[in-house]
Amino acid sequence: MFDMVKIGKRIAELRKGKNITQMELADLMGISFQAVSNWERGNSMPDISKLPELSEIFGVSIDEIICGKTKAVEAAAKGTLVEMVEKEEISKEELSYVVPLIKPEKAKDNALEIARAAVSKGEIVKDFLPYIDEDGVFELAKIAIENSDAITDFLPYMDEDDVYKLAKIAIEKNESVTDFLPYMDEDGVFELAKIAIENSDAITDFLPYMDEDDVYKLAKIAIEKDESVTDFLPYMDEDDVYKLAKIAIEKDESVTDFLPYMDEDDVYKLAKIAIEKNESVTDFFPYMDEDDISRLDEE
Repeated sequence: MFDMVKIGKRIAELRKGKNITQMELADLMGISFQAVSNWERGNSMPDISKLPELSEIFGVSIDEIICGKTKAVEAAAKGTLVEMVEKEEISKEELSYVVPLIKPEKAKDNALEIARAAVSKGEIVKDFLPYIDEDGVFELAKIAIENSDAITDFLPYMDEDDVYKLAKIAIEKNESVTDFLPYMDEDGVFELAKIAIENSDAITDFLPYMDEDDVYKLAKIAIEKDESVTDFLPYMDEDDVYKLAKIAIEKDESVTDFLPYMDEDDVYKLAKIAIEKNESVTDFFPYMDEDDISRLDEE
């Protein structure tokens, strides 16, 4: 990474060597005095587009200003960065160094081209993403996912619908979509969860990002397939938990796991059904009030 303090000292040395004040340098470059001051104190770096101008004023190469040979910086300053990335003449490290130097308004013109060339070769492009619009990020993410590269870094910069499209691709490839879920809307998560449950895949990771009604719909599918719904219960409405418990008890299945997520009155109703079936209701008692327990004893 660039040493801004070292570069700032170098700029100050070069400026003084030309017998130019900070104010005069600022006037020559059409920038504020504060910008020059911040460079020399190591608080910031010159915009990459300013490096050729500094090079000309000081009569030195860009390398001398930034204290080292860095192809990416010089290429970006000259507008040849994309070409050099495509020719694999710039390393991943150099790419990650140069992006923070490019001002957002400058990067918008070529950030996508640079990132496109880099991601196609499996290189890291996360530093470019804040400067690329949602459509561009989606394009890059598709390239990455087709190459089986991780796309976690892309997701915060994407539209919810596009995240869903990528997640569908991933789930069809039997890959985990857990990282996608926080960036999707509830409807999208539900659609993916339906695909997962139809494939008899675990959907525990989906549940925290789903609407209660949709969790209930999936739980009904699961219980009809004689699969456990214990993991669904914390994310469901009490009334829906009761509906599922009724289905379970009518199938002579245990409802113990349902009870902590139910209303006391509904626990009492289930207990009555259990008694009518000559089943023990001891497990129900901790979730019932004393009056209902007494009523059961009387019955």
